[in-house]
Amino acid sequence: MNIVNDLKYPFGNPEMDEIRTDVNMVALKNVLALAEERLWLAEGKPTTQDSMYRFDDLIDNTDIDTSRRSIHIITRMLDKLRD
Repeated sequence: MNIVNDLKYPFGNPEMDEIRTDVNMVALKNVLALAEERLWLAEGKPTTQDSMYRFDDLIDNTDIDTSRRSIHIITRMLDKLRD
């Protein structure tokens, strides 16, 4: 928050409230997991206990659909932020 936004939106920013939905937060988490998995694959699939995700070499159709939906949601959210 900064002073300009506080003066501009004393009761909250409706544009940011529209972006901060549960659906968008889940989509962000999913896209983050995809990025972590890409790094995991690029690093030769190391086994570490640090990651909150457990990856596998195979991905099923449900995971593919979920990933595509998440990417679509994040793309829409970024478009709104750019406007």
